[in-house]
Amino acid sequence: MASELGSSSGGAVWIDCLNEASTYSLRSLGTPDLLDRVKIGRAFTVFQHHTLIQKLDEFIDEDTKIIVLSNFDHLYVKGQMKEWEGKELFKESWKKIKQLTEREDLKVLVSTSERSDLSHMIKHDSGNSIEVQKTDTGLKYSSDEFKQLIYADEDSAQTTIPYWCRKNQEETELTSKSV
Repeated sequence: MASELGSSSGGAVWIDCLNEASTYSLRSLGTPDLLDRVKIGRAFTVFQHHTLIQKLDEFIDEDTKIIVLSNFDHLYVKGQMKEWEGKELFKESWKKIKQLTEREDLKVLVSTSERSDLSHMIKHDSGNSIEVQKTDTGLKYSSDEFKQLIYADEDSAQTTIPYWCRKNQEETELTSKSV
């Protein structure tokens, strides 16, 4: 999200679950004014989350470019309610997100915390899905439109053969242009 907003003057609305919205990280990754352009709503119960989603129109303005929904399914799966109630509230929330994005032409960044039929609903509706897995060499990102070239963790980075092939090709292109 920081990179998306860093290149424009647009804003974001972040509906947070499980305290993923770190203002410290946003500040360190973005431009000095980034925090001024991000509205964060935190939900600790499924009912708070559902209410924030239903009232999302109130937080979106002409500068809003992206909606961030961290751990979007967590409270609906792990909330203190019957499974069918969680599914109904989730469906209402997801329907609202889809309506907003179509009407306002917004990008949506969604993360899910559970492997459930709810997270599969999100994956089915999204145009571009990236799956993230934790490995011994760092996070692995998988997508039809993305090829991971570097695995990084807290202490090191591991590169792949395609990374070095691309790097070699870039250096060859630079050398041929400067000659």
